[in-house]
Amino acid sequence: MVIAELARHRPTGVPALHHLPWGEHLCQFYRSRADLLDSLVPFFATGLEHGERCIWVTSEPLRAVDARAALRAVVPDLAAREARGQIEILDHDAWYLRGGELIAVDSINSPNGTLW
Repeated sequence: MVIAELARHRPTGVPALHHLPWGEHLCQFYRSRADLLDSLVPFFATGLEHGERCIWVTSEPLRAVDARAALRAVVPDLAAREARGQIEILDHDAWYLRGGELIAVDSINSPNGTLW
């Protein structure tokens, strides 16, 4: 039973959490951009390493270009993973706003047409 239970858990990359059941959600409070990066970069790197499909929708204080640069520092083949659709890194406005308007129904679809 222990082996079956562990099989349903995924590594998080977050040292304090280690593994969580599939589908579990996290909430993080942070004080600075550095705090945010310290948690999210290992989280996404671990997901990519384990073959997960990832989406990172950013907002201030962290823009997509900065998130991508930080993740690239620990995932050298990030560009290839993006090209094959394993991960998308988007700014908040690119995800939630289409033509300058909030489109709630479409927010589960990436701007490039991928259904998440």
